[in-house]
Amino acid sequence: MSKGTVCICGAGNAAHVFIPYFTNQGYEVTVFADFQDEAERLQKGIDENDGILVLDRCHPKDIKEYRGKPTVVSKSAADSVPQSDYIIVALPSFAIKNVLTGIKPHLKDGAIVYIMPGQGGPDYVAREVLGEEIAAGKVTMAGIIPMPLNCRIAEWGKKVELAALKATYDLASVPAKNATAAAEALSGLLGGRPVNAIGNYVGIACTVVIQIFIQAACMGCSVLIPSLANTKKELFIQIILCSTRHGTMVLQSGAKRSVMNV
Repeated sequence: MSKGTVCICGAGNAAHVFIPYFTNQGYEVTVFADFQDEAERLQKGIDENDGILVLDRCHPKDIKEYRGKPTVVSKSAADSVPQSDYIIVALPSFAIKNVLTGIKPHLKDGAIVYIMPGQGGPDYVAREVLGEEIAAGKVTMAGIIPMPLNCRIAEWGKKVELAALKATYDLASVPAKNATAAAEALSGLLGGRPVNAIGNYVGIACTVVIQIFIQAACMGCSVLIPSLANTKKELFIQIILCSTRHGTMVLQSGAKRSVMNV
């Protein structure tokens, strides 16, 4: 019995792993690939190879192979999305808006859209494109860090090499109240791997930037954070305000305060 239906958006490296991976986890898988002739090329390779073969090298001393294929591969979201409980968007940031626009008319009530990786402002794009659906409780958008996979296509539509599947993940959602449910569902999709619901989406959006600032402060960097350069052993930095939309970050360490452009 199927655990649910997962729609994979796109036909790149991650899609080549997720198709057989989710199939072998007990999910029905569909594919929405609207870029040029990707859908046709992917279907051709799958038909010729009876599915996509994963060479799983996550554990070098225990290399595994498994194969799987989707029930639907289409250039039209109308064929792949309406039956889907989970939508996986593992694509570059520039492609997010187009994909969300394409799937919007076909989303199932209660669907969760997972965007991987979750940085780069996809929460703002989701609010812009899916704002009515989110407000109505029809759909949840969830951003994930880190990107789950290290992989590369060996042969289009036929074979992919998987070097690593990360051990743990952080997740934030829009609306934020649905983060725990989205994290539990993603953990199920990823074979029980821990997924931590971190609350407000700013935790996803600023992860990399914050790490850079903390490292700079610890090194006494006077270029990036002038007012924190003399903190020496004081490593605690409190984020007072962070807004990726307006491009500013306000940091505080002790009584000192610094406004940074990001």
